[in-house]
Amino acid sequence: HWRQVAIAQALLAQGDYEEAAEALDTAEADSPDNAVIHYFRGLLRLEQVEQAYQWYDAMGPADTQYVSYGPDVVPNSRAMYRYTARVELQKAIRFADSVKLDQPLTPNYWYSTMALGPTVGDLLIATGAENFEARAHNILGKLLLEEGALDQAERHMDAAAGAGMFISFNYVDLIEEYEVRGYHLDAARVCAKAVGQGLDEDAARLRALANLRLLSGW
Repeated sequence: HWRQVAIAQALLAQGDYEEAAEALDTAEADSPDNAVIHYFRGLLRLEQVEQAYQWYDAMGPADTQYVSYGPDVVPNSRAMYRYTARVELQKAIRFADSVKLDQPLTPNYWYSTMALGPTVGDLLIATGAENFEARAHNILGKLLLEEGALDQAERHMDAAAGAGMFISFNYVDLIEEYEVRGYHLDAARVCAKAVGQGLDEDAARLRALANLRLLSGW
């Protein structure tokens, strides 16, 4: 299944989404709870968003998700591709702890006692997925922010930042959304998180103060 993951990543990079989907399906048949498979399928669904037609029965983020959920058919609208991308990225996070980076990819007898064979960690580095859990949090933060689920978005951003990931201007965008909705205390709170993540310390302090003034009616 790890071979199929590598093949899927290469096909995804080439824009061959149908073949990439088949490789991921083959991999999942052997390892259904493999977090990396779900991570790459989430990326695949996001790529397919750009190719899909947007129907008008778009489904927004849900607070409740059934663990057994799995679409029986390939979604064919942007909203459904985005939805299934969220589902897959959430699965990647849920199963992340089961990925053993030191797991060998080849039988030990292929190598002498003086050599080490490739591991799952090596494969993740080669495919750009070495920090897939934090990346999944970061992507989910952006998706949920765009869909207006600000509390959920902030939790995922915090998880990504806590893992040492630079999340670009996601916190700044979140501040703006809180300000637009009149949630000035939340906006001021997030300003502290945005230091080094789109705002410098002085800019964050001034923006937080402006929001606190609006909150108190100064």
